[in-house]
Amino acid sequence: MAKGVMLLVGTRKGGFVAESDAARRRWKVRVPYLAGQNVMHMSFDHRTGILFAAAWDWWFWSRIHRSFDLGRTWEEPRSAPVFPADAGWKVDKVWHVTPGRASEPGVMYAGVEPAALFKSTDDGQTWSWIEGLSRHPTRDQWQPGRTYAAISAAGRFGPRTTAPPGLPRTRG
Repeated sequence: MAKGVMLLVGTRKGGFVAESDAARRRWKVRVPYLAGQNVMHMSFDHRTGILFAAAWDWWFWSRIHRSFDLGRTWEEPRSAPVFPADAGWKVDKVWHVTPGRASEPGVMYAGVEPAALFKSTDDGQTWSWIEGLSRHPTRDQWQPGRTYAAISAAGRFGPRTTAPPGLPRTRG
């Protein structure tokens, strides 16, 4: 959609895409995508034009769908974010899916419950667990409701910090 606005909305009844011109006076809302599924989050990757939807339902559980035509058709990638069997955790829900930086072609991130982060380097086709974050020594101190780096219970982690490497950038 050239020079317009696209609003992505996830609901318990599916995902919706609303489009408008830059003035935002009139909106066109497309019918629900992935109808009947709880769409936790939708994201558009401006680098590739791929639309992502983190969906959950009782039958298929949690997974990330991709659309290469702005929601007209959807595909389920080869694998969803899954912990290794020996990790002792199971992905309950994918809460957030977001593109990496412009300088990281193909990179996507997914924040899940229990609090963990997964990374894809192939436009969301496959996912790898970022184990170091989940095994961080402060994990038992994480507080729900503090959302940074797609981990709703941990805080911000990363190379651009004044704290020693590997320590959270949060205070308090």
